[in-house]
Order: sequence, then structure tokens, then C-alpha cells
Amino acid sequence: SMNNPIYVTATDGTFAQSQPLQVNTVQLSIWGAGSSTIWEQSPGKTPTITFGYNALGSHSESCAGLPAGASCDFADVSGINQVNMTVTLPGGVAAGSIPIQVNIASKTYTANTTITLDVFSDSLGAPASGTTQGIAGSTANLTFPFQSTNLPSNTQVGLGCAMDGVDCTSISFASAAAQLPVSINLPSSLTTGAHTLAITTTILGYSQNYKFPFTIGDLSGSLSTPSLTLKPGGSGTVTLTVTPIGGLVRSEER
Repeated sequence: SMNNPIYVTATDGTFAQSQPLQVNTVQLSIWGAGSSTIWEQSPGKTPTITFGYNALGSHSESCAGLPAGASCDFADVSGINQVNMTVTLPGGVAAGSIPIQVNIASKTYTANTTITLDVFSDSLGAPASGTTQGIAGSTANLTFPFQSTNLPSNTQVGLGCAMDGVDCTSISFASAAAQLPVSINLPSSLTTGAHTLAITTTILGYSQNYKFPFTIGDLSGSLSTPSLTLKPGGSGTVTLTVTPIGGLVRSEER
């Protein structure tokens, strides 16, 4: 901006008198105060995106280029030339890069800047049939199919799980993973029967929740004979039968 003194002169033809008139000028502009690339899921709402601006007096902001059903909202930051924007996306927006034009208007003047909205997606599939079972107090080893779109391969994904509200695992992995091995620590307080395994994945501040059925069971054992009498150097056979209970689907004999 510039402050240019202008003098206003009055004269009657003989005498003249001048008074300074201060005129403030500013070049209307707006610019991103942080990264020019914003990541978002569909549906979802971005964290606050901050812009700086130059303007005199009242001004308004808008955006252009959003997909159908999306919206942007602005809020001035009190006391400084900053404005915060959030973008809300509906469901069904395809993953990809979307250029967004951010506009500022003051009186009859306009200015703009551009940011990139990168929409990404991710999904976690169910583990293989027959593996979602275990014994309370033990560890269940599961493998989840995982897919992501429009994310750098080294993007970190956080994963947490809970069984009936009790935390069981917390890990992180790279988004390039296609098969995700997870060791689930099964709380010892779980009773036998049907339960729900709740999985939460978090990427770039966005979370997705998944639920899978899980069976907590136990094992009981029995011997084919309660006693065995052997002569020195002799041998005999005792069969131990281990039977799953509470919904487990495996058994064995030794």
C-alpha cells in the first residue's frame, strides 16, 4: 500500500490556501498462508485453510471450481488481515486433484488465488473367513485387505481397534500396503461368545470406522483314559482330545 499526500488548493484570484488530503491506496490481493495443496476425503470437511489479504474497507470471499454439492465457508480473523476457509464435500466425489479458485471482492475490485484440493479414498476389507476368532487374553493375528487412492505411497495410516469398548491394538503403516497384518491383543475380560471388533483408520486427520464380527471362545480337553499302567520298557497310548467351545471352529487330537 501507499500513502500519497494530495493538496487541495482554494483561491479567490488573489490569495490561495492549500490543505493536505491524505489518500490511502492498496492493491487488492489474496494469497494462501500455508500449503497450496489440501487433502480431503469424500464425504468430509477440511481443516481450516488460512489466507492473507490486502483490502481497504469491507470485502467478501467466494470460491469457484468445487464439485457439485460441495461448499466453502469463510470467517475473518479479528484484528489481522486473515480469513479462514473450510471446504465441505458430499459423498460420491471421485478421488483426484481439483483446482479451486479463491476470490476476494472489495467495492468494484476483485482478486483471486488458486489452491489444489486433493480428494483421496481408502477402504479396509474384512479378514479371511475363519480367522476372526480367539481366546480372551491371547493374541489374534489377522490380515486385512487395504486399498487407497490418490495418496502418496509413504503416507502414514494410523490404525486402532477396540473389542466391546476395550482398546486392543494401535499401529501405523504406509498407505501403499495392500495386505495389512495386524496382531490383535484380546482383552482378558472378554466372555465367550459373539463380539464386535471395531477398527478405526486415520489418514491425514480423517478417520474411517469399520466393524467386524469376532468370536471369543475357549478350549476344553479330555483324556481317553484317566490312568495308564506300563511295565518297564513298555509303551501305551493316551489320546488327548481338545475341543473348542464358545464358537471356536477348530479342534485337535494328540
